Amino acid sequence: MTIKELIEKYDIELVTAGANKGKLFIPRPPKDASVLEEIKEKREKIIEFILLREKEEKEAFERRNQLISQIEGLAEITNAREALAEWQAAFNRSFRDVGGLGVGPKPEYDFEESYARYPRAAAYLKAKKEADKSNYEIASIGKKALEEVIFGDYEKAMREMEEELSKFTERHAWD
Repeated sequence: MTIKELIEKYDIELVTAGANKGKLFIPRPPKDASVLEEIKEKREKIIEFILLREKEEKEAFERRNQLISQIEGLAEITNAREALAEWQAAFNRSFRDVGGLGVGPKPEYDFEESYARYPRAAAYLKAKKEADKSNYEIASIGKKALEEVIFGDYEKAMREMEEELSKFTERHAWD
């Protein structure tokens, strides 16, 4: 078997903490002793493969986050949403004791204008909203669109997401 096949078939992991740090953990050990010997022989290559895969996953994660942070207007809209949510929470809390006094003015922000000015950021937020839904099929549609917004064409992603959500609604209209 190849290194990758061994890792996948037996779910081999590298212990990263504790007394067994640096050792291999095999949650589904092979019943065949010859396979266990093969794993022992290939131990160093298995560890190297696992570490390389982890490094690639970390780099992909960092690249994805970097691309998200570069979406123009996303931070501005997110900050405005958070400010409005904080004000709303403070306003609601104030009714427990002073009835809305002392909260300060409601933050003024034109979200529609921001969505029009930053369409990619609006697409990201819309796809993220769908991706975070509890329905697995809708979440899957949203995640697909979210990845397309991050790595590709946000307009295409929104068209396809809307089409798929429309089809989903038609399929489940009478559920």
